[in-house]
Amino acid sequence: MPKGYVGKLLWVDLASRKISTTVLDEGTAQGYLGGSGLGAKLISDRLKTIKDPLHPSNPLCFMPGLLCGTMVPGANRTAVCALSPATGAWGEARAGGAWAPMLKYAGYDGVIFTGKAKKPVYVWIENDHVEIRPAEKLWGKGFYETDERLLEETHRDAIVGGIGPAGEKLSRMACVMFEGKYARSAGRTGMGAVMGSKNLKAVVVRGTGGVPVADPVGLMKRASAYGGKEKQRFKRNFELGTAGGVMGVEAVGDMPIHNFMGGRWTEKAERISGQTMFKKYGKHERSCLSCPSNCTLVVDIPGTAVGHAPEYETIGAFGSMCENDSLEVIGKCNELCNDYGLDTISAGNTIAFAMEAFEKGLLTEADLGGIRLTWGNGEAMIALLHKIGRREGIGDILAEGTRPAAERLGKDFGDMVVEVKGVEIPMHDPRAYWSNALNYAVANRGACHMEGVTFTVESGLPFPDLGYTAPMDPYITDGKAQLAVKMHDLMVIYDGLGICKFYIVVSYGPTIMAEWLNYCTGWKVTPDGLMRTAERIFNVKRLINVARGLSRKDDTLPKRLLTVPQRDDIGPVDPQGMERMLTEYYRIRGWDEKGSPTRERLKALQLA
Repeated sequence: MPKGYVGKLLWVDLASRKISTTVLDEGTAQGYLGGSGLGAKLISDRLKTIKDPLHPSNPLCFMPGLLCGTMVPGANRTAVCALSPATGAWGEARAGGAWAPMLKYAGYDGVIFTGKAKKPVYVWIENDHVEIRPAEKLWGKGFYETDERLLEETHRDAIVGGIGPAGEKLSRMACVMFEGKYARSAGRTGMGAVMGSKNLKAVVVRGTGGVPVADPVGLMKRASAYGGKEKQRFKRNFELGTAGGVMGVEAVGDMPIHNFMGGRWTEKAERISGQTMFKKYGKHERSCLSCPSNCTLVVDIPGTAVGHAPEYETIGAFGSMCENDSLEVIGKCNELCNDYGLDTISAGNTIAFAMEAFEKGLLTEADLGGIRLTWGNGEAMIALLHKIGRREGIGDILAEGTRPAAERLGKDFGDMVVEVKGVEIPMHDPRAYWSNALNYAVANRGACHMEGVTFTVESGLPFPDLGYTAPMDPYITDGKAQLAVKMHDLMVIYDGLGICKFYIVVSYGPTIMAEWLNYCTGWKVTPDGLMRTAERIFNVKRLINVARGLSRKDDTLPKRLLTVPQRDDIGPVDPQGMERMLTEYYRIRGWDEKGSPTRERLKALQLA
C-alpha cells in the first residue's frame, strides 16, 4: 500500500455514466507528483484525442496535490486541469480550502471527468460510493445557493466544488468555486467553462478515511516544530490577508492603475487596503485545512453577505484598475464574481478595458445597454458585471475576455488589450519587476504571477537553497532568466505537492519540500532530484502548448507594458531587454529558437 498518497484515481464518464478507478502507480507518482503535475501527464497522454477545449473529448481533472490529506502544513491545494478555452492550450487553476484533503479522505488521488452529460448533473462522492445525480433544478443558480442546497441534499460535512451561471454559459473567464460564502476560487484559464461544457454543475465530496504516511512520528515532530515558526512569519506577512499588502505594493509601483496606464494612487490605495477594510468591517480570521496561518479575513461589508474578504488581486482589479476607491463596491463585485463563478482578475481587467473604450468613444452608452461606464463609477461596474455573469447584451461579448471581445467588436483598440496568450495580466505590474515580465511571457498557463512569484525574490525574499539571499535590481535583465527558470520549477513542486504558495514567506525551497515528501512517502528524494522532476513537469506543459500551436511569438508582453511608463520613476519594460531575457531563458531550458524543447533535453528528462 502506498504511503503519503492513496494510489487510486477515480474516472467518471458523464456520457455513458460509467464510473471506474485506476491505480496510480509509484513510478507515475514519483515522476509527476500530484496536482497539476499529474494533471499534465493525463492530458498529455490524451492530447491527440482532444478536439477543442469545450468539446466533450477534453478531460477535466480535479487533482489534489500529492501530500494533501497529510499533516504537512499548507498541503490543501486542488488543481483543476484541462485544455483552456482562454488560451486554447494548457489550462490549470488552483484553490485552497478543504476539498483536496476531503477527496483524499474519500480514497482518491484525483477525479477525471470525461464526456458530456445529456442533462445537468452533479457528482456525489462519499468514500467508495460515487453517484451521478440530476442537477437541472440547480442549473442557472448562483454558487452560494448551489453550495447550500447540495450540502442539505448530501451531508453538512461535505465540501462542494462547482460553477455558477458564468460556467454554465461557457464564459472564458469562468472559474470553479469551492466552499460557499468562504469562496475558494480556482480562478484562471476558464476551467469553469470546461465544467459547464460537460453539463457538470458540481462535485461534492465527503471522506471519512485518512492518508497513511511512512514516518508518522517524524512527520508530526517536524510539523509541530515548524508550525510555530511559520505562524509567526505568516502573521507578519499575511495578518490581514493579501489585502494587507495594498499600500506597500502601490508604493513600489507594482499595483496596476487605470488599465495599466499607470500613475500614483497613494491615498486611494489606503482607502481600500486590508487595514482599512478590517478596521471597518472585519469579523474574524480563518484558515484552510492543515494550515496554521489564519490568513483569510472574514468581513461584513454593507450590501454583501458575511464571508471571505476581497483579496489583493480583487482589490486591484476592481479598485485601482477601474479608478474605484470604494470598499463597498469592491466587496459587491467580489461577491458577484464568486456567485456567478467569474475570475475576479479577468473580470476587473475586462471592465477596465471597457471603461477606457467608453472614455475614448469606442463603446457608447447604447453599446453598453444604457450604462455610463465612466472611471470609478461603482454602480456602472456592478451593472456591467451582472451583464457579464449572465451574458446579456454587451456582457455576452465581454464574457469572452479582452482579446476575444476586442476581436468581436471589430474596432481598433490599440494597446488597450493587456493580456498574454488570452489570459489577462494579474495585479502585479511587470514594469516594477522585470523578472515578472519574463515570467508572464513564458508561464505555461498565460499571464500568471503565481507561476513564478519571481518578484518576491527580486524584492529580497530569501531562498538560500536556490542561491538567493539578497534583493536584486528590478530594472536590469542580468540573472532574471535563471531566476525565472528556478522559480518556475520550484512553483511546480508547490503545485505537485499541493502546498500553498504563501509558504514562500517561510522560504519553503526544494530542501524542505523533499523532507516533507520523504517523511510522507518513505522515498529518498533529494532536493536536486525533486527540482529535476519539476523540470520534467514544466516541459510536459510546454509540450502541450507547442502541440497546440504556441511558440516564441506568443511568449511576449502586450504593447502597453513595453511602451508606456508605469509612473515618472518607473519606465516600460525594455523590449530589447525582454528579448535578451527570453533568449537566455530558452537557452537554459534547452529549447530551440522557437521555444520548443529540444530532443536532447527531452531525452535527459526521460520524455523521449
